[in-house]
Amino acid sequence: MGIVETWMREKPIRTFLAQFSTRRAAAGAAALLASSSAAAASADGEPGDRSIPQLSSIANSVVSRCSRVLALATETLQQNFEVDYPDSCKESNTYAKEFLEYCCHKALHEVTTRPDHLADKNLRRLMFDMMLAWEHPGAVVEDELPENHSALRTTVDIEDDDEGSIFYANSTRLAVQVNDKKTVGLGAFARIAPSCPIIADLVTVHNLFDALTCSSGGRLHFFVFDKYIKSLDKVFRSVKGILQSPLASSFHLDAGECILAMDGDRPIHPVFQHIGISAWPGRLILTTHALYFQSIKVGYGDKIVIKRDFTGPLGVRLFDKAVMYKSSTLTEPIYFDFPELGGPSRRDYWLAIAREVNKFIRKFNLENVQRAEALSKAILGILRYSAVKEAFHISPSHFKTTLTFSLAEKLPKGDMVLKALYDNYFQLLDTSLSHLVTESPVDNRLQNHSLPFSLYALSRMGFILLKRKDEAQSEISFCAVCFGVTKSLEAALEESICYSERIDAARATIDQVKVEGVDANLALMQELLFPFIQVVKLTYSLTKWEDPLKSFLFLAFTLYVIQRGFIAYMLPSFFLAFAVVMLWHKYNGREQLLGVLEVRTPPSKNPVEQILTLQDAISKLEETLQSVNIVLLKFRAVLFAAVPKTTEMVAVAFLAASAFLIFVPWRHLLLIAVLEVYTREMPLRKQNTEKFRRRIREWWARIPAAPWYEAPREPAGMAAASSPAAAITCRAAVAWAPGQALVMEEVEVAPPEAMEIRVKVVSTSICRSDVTQWQSTAQTDLFPRIFGHEASGVVESVGEGVTEFEVGDHVLTVFIGECMSCKHCVSGKSNMCQKLGLERRGVMHSDQKTRFSLRGKPVYHYCAVSSFSEYTVVHSGCAVKVGPTVPMDRICLLSCGVSAGLGAAWKVADISKGSSVVIFGLGTVGLSVAQGAKLRRASIIIGVDTNPEKQEKGKAFGVTDFINPEELNEPVQQVVKRLTNGGADYSFECVGDTGVVSTALQSCSDGWGLTVTLGVPKAKPEVSAHYALLLSGRTLKGSLFGGWRPKSDLPLLVDKYANKEIQVDDLVTHDLSFDDINKALELMLENKCLRCVIHMPQ
Repeated sequence: MGIVETWMREKPIRTFLAQFSTRRAAAGAAALLASSSAAAASADGEPGDRSIPQLSSIANSVVSRCSRVLALATETLQQNFEVDYPDSCKESNTYAKEFLEYCCHKALHEVTTRPDHLADKNLRRLMFDMMLAWEHPGAVVEDELPENHSALRTTVDIEDDDEGSIFYANSTRLAVQVNDKKTVGLGAFARIAPSCPIIADLVTVHNLFDALTCSSGGRLHFFVFDKYIKSLDKVFRSVKGILQSPLASSFHLDAGECILAMDGDRPIHPVFQHIGISAWPGRLILTTHALYFQSIKVGYGDKIVIKRDFTGPLGVRLFDKAVMYKSSTLTEPIYFDFPELGGPSRRDYWLAIAREVNKFIRKFNLENVQRAEALSKAILGILRYSAVKEAFHISPSHFKTTLTFSLAEKLPKGDMVLKALYDNYFQLLDTSLSHLVTESPVDNRLQNHSLPFSLYALSRMGFILLKRKDEAQSEISFCAVCFGVTKSLEAALEESICYSERIDAARATIDQVKVEGVDANLALMQELLFPFIQVVKLTYSLTKWEDPLKSFLFLAFTLYVIQRGFIAYMLPSFFLAFAVVMLWHKYNGREQLLGVLEVRTPPSKNPVEQILTLQDAISKLEETLQSVNIVLLKFRAVLFAAVPKTTEMVAVAFLAASAFLIFVPWRHLLLIAVLEVYTREMPLRKQNTEKFRRRIREWWARIPAAPWYEAPREPAGMAAASSPAAAITCRAAVAWAPGQALVMEEVEVAPPEAMEIRVKVVSTSICRSDVTQWQSTAQTDLFPRIFGHEASGVVESVGEGVTEFEVGDHVLTVFIGECMSCKHCVSGKSNMCQKLGLERRGVMHSDQKTRFSLRGKPVYHYCAVSSFSEYTVVHSGCAVKVGPTVPMDRICLLSCGVSAGLGAAWKVADISKGSSVVIFGLGTVGLSVAQGAKLRRASIIIGVDTNPEKQEKGKAFGVTDFINPEELNEPVQQVVKRLTNGGADYSFECVGDTGVVSTALQSCSDGWGLTVTLGVPKAKPEVSAHYALLLSGRTLKGSLFGGWRPKSDLPLLVDKYANKEIQVDDLVTHDLSFDDINKALELMLENKCLRCVIHMPQ
């Protein structure tokens, strides 16, 4: 081992293999050239076949072989060329190359008619010799060449990463080093290879050449070319094998539909389909018509999106290895995940080929043979793409695309290339083409038409994309390239390539001047803008009057320019100055290079300093955002008259400014603005300017900012909740008998009927009337029953004819509605709607039926609301839309109790300033009456309640005096008369006890005293009072829902709550879950709470 190891170190094995392979290659080349020479000599011996003096030896050899392929003598070929092509192709300097191209293209057209031509090694050798001959076609150049054309060959020096080792070397690169004698360049490859549509395409031939020569310095070796053709043949055979396999028949492919690629059939390379949070493996197949995952078909519609995306387990977007497909026919996008360790190369490959198919066809709406030709070109591009990827193991992201339409989209002026392709397809002949068979290579009838060569090439390979097979494919004369005629596609490509080179050069300069770091970029920007910054600084310094003479002269000059109207020429003058400077540099500095800009960047910062700088920048940004928001909130306060005097002042200022702008000419306005800006700092005005600024700052500081609050986040999908108009099942607290505990049941909620809405209840509160009716035995036939009427929720679905509400709207439900059409609603004097009044029969207003059922039997409503259910149905007239920002767990109290108390004080009684008020019962309704009296500035507010704990609560809502009847030795009315000097101006009965009504009537003053009843009676509904109480001038008045009309008046109360003008939150003493609703009822029965809010599960 020591001897072998020493020998390997002294003589590297790569050098040995290189020399060995070089000797073999030289021997093989000699044999091949001998064979070619013998063939050429044999051909020369035949009648009419001779060497052409204008051609080089290798060109003569290629022409001789082409003549044998075409079964024509060389003389005949030359005569046909000279007769058929214009004189522009017969110039002495281009004759050899043009004639060689003519022979090569005709021969290739003939050879490629065989389905197995890709497997023919002789064809591959012939094509490569054609390229070699194209680079050296003329005999004059031949005489000047050394042996094996080594003088014109580009020598490729490839440096090893580790000299003396072959274990980390690329096999293709090693072969290139061993055999680099004969190579071809881009020009030869781009001229010869596209003659065979399967091997190369005119649009992508440059990128294909770059991919094949990425390891050989821009020169193509026969080894690489041969390997590429073999890989292409392998790809074609693989696709044809899939088409003929039982797998293809299991997918029931349409006529003309071909399978192009398949993945996920091997365990080491799985493909996962993600829909939502679900994922499962399977086989992904791309065809000319659709994407298939197993047997699921995803078609190419008009509105589809295919793009790269992230995916991961359970819907978490972690890994950038997926393709997202979305179309108008899918409810949610589909993600195809390609898990692998080496990066997203498989994903990039599938994304590229999926986008290629049908994109161009949809864009230009191609049909019939035009569509088939475009699809054929896309198929060939995909197969070439796959061949390069499989043969050389290059990731698609590491070389420019060889997909025709994708490349055309990305190229500079690619729209012109696509338009040229479209024009070419537009001229396609949709016939059998049998009438075009001619003896001449170029027929006049073909000059204005194109032929579907890609389609014919695929048809010869066994791919039938049209339902009918063309009858004259083998008879079509060669017309792939019109020599001497510049086609629109070739012209567009030439212009696009020219632009690409310029863009690449420009991008190279951009990459050189890019710098990292905020400080460095700021320094560069300051240096570039230095002249402008200096001008701004100078102009600003003139406004400070540091040099009075300069400031005065500048001001005088500016005013003169404005007064004479020269300001209109300022911008054209700037443009003219820039143009003069640019032209001067162009013509006077033609031989001078652009000077390098010298920039002194600040010293680099360590990571800790960078973090501190970033933190400081974020803090400054936050402060700036806060300042801007404060300005906007203050402006909102001024706009909506939150500060009336300031609003009036600003409005007057705006009116004056608008009149000033309308009537004063713009020139005078500009003069005034310049005078103001440039004289505010002059000595005569400086003191007044500072004083004015101080007053403005003080005025601005006095303006309060408009209030706002952060609304609680709604559960995901809640705002957009939308269920179809069908019956749904949900939980509800059902009362089976009076006074019995509520039972959680799964009830069925019917869809909303006409003018009804179905609401997903978010929050509901328990009112005293819910407890009263639950315990009442007056309507035992209305059980089982669902109680509850104070609720807020979200519209889940709407019935026929409903236009006021949409799915997702936030609403309050109310127990009386507003139809807007009955006598009461039209009059505006009452809220006792005749159509949507208080419903006591446990059914809906419209059809007198229930919307709840349990095991097929009806469950009755309460007040046509029934909010003790996760879902309920109400009439659209019994719902009020509210904004999405108000807290739904608090505004539900406005559905009854709070609104009833405030309305009794404001709307029914209309309490006046300085009056006296007595309130019987300090529950939610009574405290709301006290709050309303306080806001109306009543001087005396007396609260009467048997619960001593209500005294402190009452003070918070404005109660000035508290009376507990159980602690008195005299009637309550006597104490009230003593406190109010003969009786209160207003008395409110909020208990629901008819006996208290008489006491309340006696407590108010004779002559004008007003008694308002609000409570719902628990027992006997009859009221008894002495007739003299009414005869003496007292008034007894009832109030339902405070006299409010729901739709007209309730939004006002919501706004007042949002603006914190009324108290609601302090009335909520308990927040419980839906499962604890019986506990809430117990708290109400024991008088241990005011309002208990029930939160529904979301």
